[in-house]
Amino acid sequence: MGFASVIGDFQPIQGVFVSMSRKFLAVSISGMAILLAACGSSSPTDQIRSTFSEATSGLTSGDGAKFCDSLTPTAQKAFGNQIATATGGTTCSQGVTNLLKATKAISTGDWASFCKLIGPKAAAGIAQAGPKLKTAKTCDAAATALAATPAGKASFNQLSKQLDQSLTRLGKGQLEKITITGDSAVATVTPAQPGDKPIKFQKVNGSWKISE
Repeated sequence: MGFASVIGDFQPIQGVFVSMSRKFLAVSISGMAILLAACGSSSPTDQIRSTFSEATSGLTSGDGAKFCDSLTPTAQKAFGNQIATATGGTTCSQGVTNLLKATKAISTGDWASFCKLIGPKAAAGIAQAGPKLKTAKTCDAAATALAATPAGKASFNQLSKQLDQSLTRLGKGQLEKITITGDSAVATVTPAQPGDKPIKFQKVNGSWKISE
């Protein structure tokens, strides 16, 4: 039946999810950082750790607004634009919330909700696979049929696991080497993995925000 070509229709969505997962890895934070933030420490270093705590809390609780509030306005816009195609969200907050909900929908096989959360463009791409799978040309029907195939099941499982693995690292990472230069700062997260990059911060109206 040529399932490889069907999976090909799904690759753009998979690529965005993988890219998003890497972004989530960048906001890993140690338990000590959370403790320091809770204690109300006010040094620049502790304020940066507090920002990480807020970002992490937003991701693990599925609160897109809380996560995006930890970013600079410029980063919010860039992040929102990056995931807009895969979520249909018009803002950073809506996009992140939809992405997290869509990931949960994959794990539970709730394809109706999944198709509503990924946005019209991505949903239309999946719907195109319907006829190839001998089902209706709708996102819900195509996703259901695709998930029933070995190749489709593997692809959907990979999408779901990307975020799960990233969130698992949140409790194991440690923020180190925080270097502050004026209103900018750079930090690294350990244990590092291939592809990890330093995390950048910017002070905006007296508060430290993640800029990249």
